[in-house]
Amino acid sequence: MADALARGSSITGRLLSFSRQGELQAVPVETDGLLQGLAEMLTHTLGPGVYVMTEVAPGTPTLFADKAQLETVLVNLAVNARDAMPDGGTLTILASMDVTSQAVHEERGDIDFVRLTIADTGAGMDAATLARAGEPFFTTQPPGQGTGLGLAMARGFSEQSGGGFSIASKPGHGTTITMWLPRAGIPSEPGDRQHAAAITAEPSSTRRMMLVDDDAMVRLLLTAHLEEVGYEIVQPSDGLDALARLDGGEESTCW
Repeated sequence: MADALARGSSITGRLLSFSRQGELQAVPVETDGLLQGLAEMLTHTLGPGVYVMTEVAPGTPTLFADKAQLETVLVNLAVNARDAMPDGGTLTILASMDVTSQAVHEERGDIDFVRLTIADTGAGMDAATLARAGEPFFTTQPPGQGTGLGLAMARGFSEQSGGGFSIASKPGHGTTITMWLPRAGIPSEPGDRQHAAAITAEPSSTRRMMLVDDDAMVRLLLTAHLEEVGYEIVQPSDGLDALARLDGGEESTCW
């Protein structure tokens, strides 16, 4: 019961944070200060087994993003990296300017981005795991550990901020996550958010949610929490039931 309560509370908090990405408050964020503060925080958070290294390349401009949400995303990615290095290792966070065209914005041509690279020296992922790594709720952690939302939140945040996101990994060679965020002074456009809209729930307009979890106790607790903040919850009996409802025209955001 206690484990289910803790997991349910953790998932609820991340879901609500995830949904609030529709209300991002982007401001200019000084890149060097962001990484310096993050390094201090992570040194205490990740423990003595993980060496944290940050670097800002010369000429890296100020980025434009929701600072609080960006810090949350980076901390979540750092915790994922720590979990991938149970025997310790190095977490490297690099910032640089990047002129990216088709990799992020095919319709807008070349544009200046700040590229954030988060790399670990962990076990890495095989091709099958990598293909699913960004799916909401997909996790390689044992049952009851991990929510599977960290990478999905990072992807949704990057794309809704007007940037991009990628993951590269090989077994035995660690994982490298790249986030592209607009530099300050580069306006984002509504079209930039189309892909993120498929990932991100909007509590102000989408109040009906389909909740799928194979743990009945976690499902019960999540439902209670989400109903308290105004969501109408649909509870399929299992994944097949959820797919059948969606194929039948069920109108709800699916988690």
